[in-house]
Amino acid sequence: MARHWPTDAFTALPERPARRVGGAGAPDAVSRGEAGEPGRASAAPDSARRAVVALCNNPPDNPASQTLARILGDAGLTAQPIHPTAARGWRRALGTWLSPRALRAALRADALVVHSAFALQLPALCVAALRGTPRVGFLWDIYPGPRCRGLRGRLWRWAEAAGLRLAGTVLVPSADYVGPARAAGARTVLIHPLPAPHSHRRPAPVRAPGPLRIGYAGALDSLRDPAAAIAQHVRPGEPVELHAFSARPAAPTQPGSELRIVWRGWAGWPELSAQLVGLDYGLVALDPAHSGPAFPQKVACYLAAGLPVLLAGPPMPALEAFLSEHGVGRRLEGPLPDTACAQADRVRLCRGQGAALAALASPEIPLAALL
Repeated sequence: MARHWPTDAFTALPERPARRVGGAGAPDAVSRGEAGEPGRASAAPDSARRAVVALCNNPPDNPASQTLARILGDAGLTAQPIHPTAARGWRRALGTWLSPRALRAALRADALVVHSAFALQLPALCVAALRGTPRVGFLWDIYPGPRCRGLRGRLWRWAEAAGLRLAGTVLVPSADYVGPARAAGARTVLIHPLPAPHSHRRPAPVRAPGPLRIGYAGALDSLRDPAAAIAQHVRPGEPVELHAFSARPAAPTQPGSELRIVWRGWAGWPELSAQLVGLDYGLVALDPAHSGPAFPQKVACYLAAGLPVLLAGPPMPALEAFLSEHGVGRRLEGPLPDTACAQADRVRLCRGQGAALAALASPEIPLAALL
């Protein structure tokens, strides 16, 4: 069988005019203080005449790609997205590094936007830095994780640190990320919350009858195991349903357990929003041994769908403070909430949903001002 080597894993892009601009990193319109201190921005530049290129590490239907597109759209920026093809694993990574189209896009761009993992876009970031092109990088996850060790881990950490340094201004979801981002290699770090979907659903004032129903949307792996996160918190004699929205099938329900696992499959936002109706909570579950920051976008999705957030896992100070401030969720400590508590949390969400979603739509500095 012939091997297909991924010498160019990017889809083709139409040519568009671009003008070269000077100055590396953030523009003069942004002033910054000490580490992690936000500055002030003047009026955002007119993006209609600028060629903004967004380098994505995933196909267009991936949540990360959709999030980046939504952020750019909300900022009023018209950007050329460049996505890898359907190649997976190391083929996609190698194709990202070797793609001449990605490098040509970096050569003609007036501004470059990337997202983690930054190591995958290191050649394009080098080209943009040499040209003095303004660059912004969204850091949503700290790569590589602690499970990546040995020579591979050292090489990846070096490449990721180099990418973070070359990314110009690095935008993180919450204050928890600022210190780890700087430790990983970033120089200028600002907070830009992950946005909620544009369509919002008001919570139903009264929960549907039946057992406690918890939804989980996202990957299922050793770091994120929602069933394990809540199994020990189930009250004896009180059945609980865990609805998992993931590409990978959830583990089956254990015989005799009060926890019933319902695997619903992966769904994009419109379908997910409709399928979350009738559930009591949206679950954020991380391995308690996880030591990095976390403020996942599923928080915004749950709130936009009208669900309070249930948090299980290690301490997440920024996320916990956000949930407490707006009354839109709780940390799981002790037994799971009963149905009466779920009803009370639903009422609180009715009062706090608008302010919480508004807070997620308020970056420290508008993205357009950085480009």
